Amino acid sequence: MSDQATVILGGGVTGLSAGSVLGCPLFEAAAAPGGICSSYYLAKGGGRPATAKERQEAYRFEIGGGHWIFGGDPLVLDFLRRCGALRSYRRSSAVFFPDSGRTVDYPLQNHLHQLPDELAGRALTEICQAPRGGAETMAQWLEQCFGPTLVELFFGPFHQCYTAGLWTEIAPQDAFKSPVDLRQVIRGALGSSDPVGYNVTFVYPEGGLDQLATALAERCDIRYRRRVVAVDTARKEIAFADGATVGYQRLLSTLPLDRMLQLCGIEIDQPADPHTAVLVLNI
Repeated sequence: MSDQATVILGGGVTGLSAGSVLGCPLFEAAAAPGGICSSYYLAKGGGRPATAKERQEAYRFEIGGGHWIFGGDPLVLDFLRRCGALRSYRRSSAVFFPDSGRTVDYPLQNHLHQLPDELAGRALTEICQAPRGGAETMAQWLEQCFGPTLVELFFGPFHQCYTAGLWTEIAPQDAFKSPVDLRQVIRGALGSSDPVGYNVTFVYPEGGLDQLATALAERCDIRYRRRVVAVDTARKEIAFADGATVGYQRLLSTLPLDRMLQLCGIEIDQPADPHTAVLVLNI
C-alpha cells in the first residue's frame, strides 16, 4: 500500500470528526463506524436484523450506553440536525432510597426539603459551613461540598459503586456535574429550586447513534475491517492483521492510549493511575 501524508486510526466519533475535516484515510477495525458511540439491534423474536425496515420493529441498544447530547450551542445543533432528525428532552430524574422508599429529586443537595426535617437541617448546616479548597481526593472533595451527612446517605455509597471503590484515591472532579450553589441549596431546603446541571435539557438522534456515526462516516475516506497489529514509529509504518502495511508522514491515533503503547512496543516503567470502566443503565 502506498505511503500516505496523514493517517487516522480509529473510526469512533473522534476519528470520524477528524476524518471528515482532513479527508485523509481512516482505518477502522470493525465493519461499521462509531466505536462505542454506535448502535446494534435485536429482533423481538431473536437475531440481528439487517435492513432498515427490519430495524424499525426491533429493539435498539447503544454499545456504550446512552450518549445523550448536552448543550445548546447553535452551531453544534445545526450540524447535528444536518446529520439527521433530533428529538429534544427535558431531564426528569431523582434519587431513590430503597430502605425508606423515599424519592428525592435530582440534584439531591438542591431538594433537601424532601428529606426528613432533622436530616435536612443537619445537611444544610454542613453544606453552608463546610471548608472549601485543598481536597486531594474525590472523597475529600465530596465531603467539602456536601458534608458528612449527605456523603454517608448517598454520595459515599454511590461513588463507591460508580468508581469501583477508587473514590478515596482518585482526584476530585470539577463541579460541572454536581454544582454546589448555596443560594439554590437554601432555596431547595425551603421548598423550591431551579433545574441545574449540565443535562437539564438534551437531544438524541431519532435514528439512534448509528444515525450520527453513519452521517459522519459518509464524509470520510474510511477503510473498514483494518485492524492494526503494530506501529513502527521509526519507519513510520503501520501493519495490519491481513499482512498489509501503509506508511505515513503524520499519524493521528484515536485508539485507547494503553492499546497504542502496546502497538508501538512502548513499555512504561510506572504504575498505572487508578481508572475505572463504568456501565451506566439509563431507563
